[in-house]
Amino acid sequence: MIDNFLFLLDSLSSLTDAWLTEDLLNKLGNNDKLMAMMADPRCERALQEFQANPDKALLTYQHDKYIQEFFKEFCDVLGEWLQFVRQIPSW
Repeated sequence: MIDNFLFLLDSLSSLTDAWLTEDLLNKLGNNDKLMAMMADPRCERALQEFQANPDKALLTYQHDKYIQEFFKEFCDVLGEWLQFVRQIPSW
């Protein structure tokens, strides 16, 4: 699951900021469970750690069910959105 998140981050980082659209922000914002988790300092810290040192963060959070659930929710929203935008000719 966390490997999927790392793949997603890598995929998105190869794009410009164009991937961060209002539609995606709305999809994220409309997911109450994800928004509650994103407000949790543990999830914010995990995101920062994965950006700074993914290998170390993977070891740190590999057994943390809460953080895994957070990444699952996050990846679900991003994955659905990416499937949608791939159908748009300009992408």
